[in-house]
Amino acid sequence: MDEIMYVKIGTAFKSEDMLSKWILGLAIVHNDLLTIKKKLQTTSRRRNIDVQFQEYPSVIRLLASSLREAIFFLEESNKSTDIITYINSLPYEVKLKYEILKSLFRDGKYSDLLQRLTNIRNITFHYSKPKRDELMVAIESQKDSSFLFQDDRDMFVFADAVSNALMIQALFSSEEINLENKGNTKDIIFKINELFDTCIEFSKVVVQIYIKQTCG
Repeated sequence: MDEIMYVKIGTAFKSEDMLSKWILGLAIVHNDLLTIKKKLQTTSRRRNIDVQFQEYPSVIRLLASSLREAIFFLEESNKSTDIITYINSLPYEVKLKYEILKSLFRDGKYSDLLQRLTNIRNITFHYSKPKRDELMVAIESQKDSSFLFQDDRDMFVFADAVSNALMIQALFSSEEINLENKGNTKDIIFKINELFDTCIEFSKVVVQIYIKQTCG
């Protein structure tokens, strides 16, 4: 049976306590990532292909960028003795999820994937400037594509095409985009999605455990 409690924020979280602030930050991370995941699922279910084409890449960019910020949050928190002591006290299954996420840290097994996420984050929150090479390359890659211009459309289709090209450039090298490397690109996308879900699961269970321990 699911547990229900009415909890005062000041009881659960102490403003000067490192662990309290970390748990609260983790709860914010969880809510943001879960919202993005639900948006992605909604977009995937849309019957209108035009809407899918317009929305899906933007949500993917938000997903990758938010995962990158979540990993940086965890990596920075890893420097706190109080937080590490608490993580080490958690059940084995929870610690295993944390170890999986640690593989994305800058010194982790998948640090190269973190760099790809950082590239995505940079073009998502810092729009490509005219003097930057990536915009020139994206335009060149799409120069033979055509688009329908209509005054009454909400979105600029040609901007989506170039934006998608920028995202591909950020995630993959030119060699990886080649046909013979398509398997590798699929593996990368799958890994990002897998780690995104792991981060949601880890943050949810840790916050739940903390609330029950602190206020139960």
